[in-house]
Amino acid sequence: MSFFVGIVDRSGEAITEGTARRLSVIAANHGTAKPRLWRGEWLALAHAQGIVTPEDRRERLPGGFAGGRSVFVFDGRIDNRDDLIAELGLGRAPSDPPDSRLVMAALERWGEDASARLLGDFAFAAWDHERRRLFLACDAVGGRTIYHHTTPRGIVFATSVNAVQALIDGPREVDLRSAAHLLLDRPIPSGATMYRGTGRLPSAGWLVWTENEIQGGRYWRPDWSRRIRYRRDEEYVEAARELLDRVISEQLRAAGPVVCHLSGGLDSTAVASTAARLVAPKALHTVTVVPDPSAPLPPPQEGLIYDEWPLAEAVARRYPNMVAHRTPAGALTADEIDPTRLFWAFGLPIRNLTNYGCFMPGAQKVRQLGGNVVLTGLSGNMTLSWRCDAPLAELAVSGDVPELMRQIHGLWRNGESVSQRLRQELIAPLLPPRIRRAIQRLRGRKPHRWEDFSVIAPSFAAEIGADDIFDSKRFVSDAPTPDTRSRHKFLEHTWAQRPILAALPRVGGLEHRDPLGDRRLVEFCLAIPSELWRRDGVPRSFARRVLADRLPTDVVDSRDHGRQAAQWFHRLTLLRDDLVAEIDRLEASPLASRIMNLPRLRAIASDWPSDAQEAERRTPELLGGFGRGLHIGQFLRWVEGGNG
Repeated sequence: MSFFVGIVDRSGEAITEGTARRLSVIAANHGTAKPRLWRGEWLALAHAQGIVTPEDRRERLPGGFAGGRSVFVFDGRIDNRDDLIAELGLGRAPSDPPDSRLVMAALERWGEDASARLLGDFAFAAWDHERRRLFLACDAVGGRTIYHHTTPRGIVFATSVNAVQALIDGPREVDLRSAAHLLLDRPIPSGATMYRGTGRLPSAGWLVWTENEIQGGRYWRPDWSRRIRYRRDEEYVEAARELLDRVISEQLRAAGPVVCHLSGGLDSTAVASTAARLVAPKALHTVTVVPDPSAPLPPPQEGLIYDEWPLAEAVARRYPNMVAHRTPAGALTADEIDPTRLFWAFGLPIRNLTNYGCFMPGAQKVRQLGGNVVLTGLSGNMTLSWRCDAPLAELAVSGDVPELMRQIHGLWRNGESVSQRLRQELIAPLLPPRIRRAIQRLRGRKPHRWEDFSVIAPSFAAEIGADDIFDSKRFVSDAPTPDTRSRHKFLEHTWAQRPILAALPRVGGLEHRDPLGDRRLVEFCLAIPSELWRRDGVPRSFARRVLADRLPTDVVDSRDHGRQAAQWFHRLTLLRDDLVAEIDRLEASPLASRIMNLPRLRAIASDWPSDAQEAERRTPELLGGFGRGLHIGQFLRWVEGGNG
């Protein structure tokens, strides 16, 4: 992973030799190589090159283009290299150009419209000397981002939010609305950060700074009107297989071994099995994290799998070149005890610290295998294995009565309660939210409320508008149907979390890639008919049909769900004494005592469950309230401590 940081000052007073040295120190702290510097009249840049792809070895940034009129820095990877090389007429002799050279050539040809033609995970900055114009852009699916902060005389930007903070005069200030979102288990608003006044580019984001104005927006959004129509289901399946092979083949480009995360679900198995086919007969290593054998687990639950190794092993047996590694989650990690390193790397608290701790032995195994790139199936639920929340409503709105009746018949044949499905998928999505909630109350169902789990202070909740933040129905979407609006929400939430994935190299040294989040796969899955997602009443039927040529039947047909970090209560119990001591420290924090319900945290700690079974019934309060809340409190105290 590469890193860049820059500062623009229209007075030129800040662009000194001392500023350049300061940028160099910041880049050295965040990057993995000796930084290179560039300094002009209004701009200073520092870039530290990471070596992740073979072409990275030829990168020399900051670099000039457009006849020397512009200077450029880049972080990430371009996947549609072959298409760009052909369109730009670059050729391949004497050696393949580095990715940055492709982007600079694209900017010369198409200007700032070039961003929409680039596929992959990337972020870049281009400065035009003559026009004194800064252009920032990042990829469409959240793989990389750029953080920025405007100043009275210019702008500061970097691929790490804490690098931006290091260049801002004055104390760091927490953005209270972002903190409230996390305390209410909601993603930070698009474009916001945990720091007041500091923003980040959203997926497909761009920003232009000139001395007279700042503009920004998105160069790509999902096209809800696009449709792909084939005559037979098999044609959709074949098209999906070809696309899956292509995007994974492109993401296998790496300077060292690529390792796959392998669970028992459809998403990671889709990636690992496809990668094994593509690299054969070369060995492909996979890592499966299983529960710590010494950790007590909750009683088995129907439909949930705590140990996914049997299914992962079944996939590995199908491929002679797949070398599967079973890795137990180990003891508490240093980052769980003291998350300071995570705050520095990510710039925010992570959603579930115990999940992070459970998966760290897997990262250690990848490093032992010599890998520097891990392929995951993170976005599969949003693309290939989309469940389709309301297919019956989709078909009713479109007027496709024959397919609607086929879907209902398929549910009946599968033993589903047709009346329940009609209520959930046909009637409820078409009712206004207020009427849905009234019906739930009449049926005696308790609505999901933030008061049931959150440790946000009641007075702060009233001040910040917690009810509006927590109401997920307030998500704004231009998608036309209930299902596409639901998918839009999940896509945005997934893209908002991916910058954390992008920052993982700073704590683990590994680049994580998400092939199932490729923009082409997103566009394809949005354009195919909604009835494909549940043929004959089978959930995720499209993914099952696509993957039938590469996965064992047991995996394709499984309806069970893997439970991530099933031993979360065991880890939280090991941390309990440290977290109780943290409450004492938070009481001395003006910010934490204002926005957090510290008495409730003490009450939860005092009423600790006796075993994992009791803890399961209180998961939202213990994991979402106590564990997550105290992690957020640690972040608040860390920010305050950094202010002197």
